[in-house]
Amino acid sequence: MSVYSKSDDSNLNDPHGLILLWNLNKKKQEYSIVCQTEITSAIFHKHNPNLIIGGTYTGQIIVWDTRGKPVPVQKTPSGGKYHSHPIYCLGMTGSLNSNNIISISNDGVLCTWSQANLSKNSKHIFLRAKKKKSNETTFDNGSNQYMEEIGAICMATSETEPNNILIGTDESELYQVCTNQSK
Repeated sequence: MSVYSKSDDSNLNDPHGLILLWNLNKKKQEYSIVCQTEITSAIFHKHNPNLIIGGTYTGQIIVWDTRGKPVPVQKTPSGGKYHSHPIYCLGMTGSLNSNNIISISNDGVLCTWSQANLSKNSKHIFLRAKKKKSNETTFDNGSNQYMEEIGAICMATSETEPNNILIGTDESELYQVCTNQSK
């Protein structure tokens, strides 16, 4: 699978996002899936290989079904209510009968979604880490630490610990996040 964004010289009516699925045995493209906004990440559904889940530049989660037309069959609400920044991390946890989509936007917001209902997320977690201030100036509470959002660029989920997610950042840091916390 490869994900493309709009080129600078494309027609204004062309879709901004494009996913191409290739068959390596036949060495040819089999599916072309489009989206009106740029696609920043995409994964195959963990339990249904006909479904592709994508994250967009505008912060939406979009689902396509390769058995139908190359347009989305499901998507989260637009307008930035849940994610207002690009989604670069997508994953899935759970079993065949009960699974969740996990998305992380690059402003440090983690959301979990039930595929049965993409109209509202089931969890919304702000990812923050304590950072040390570079100079020796202290804050009002006497420490030289502050909270900073985590700029996630990759994530990994585990079959054995589905509530724990590993997140890699653009600063070469690794964090473990438990999604089983309250909102």
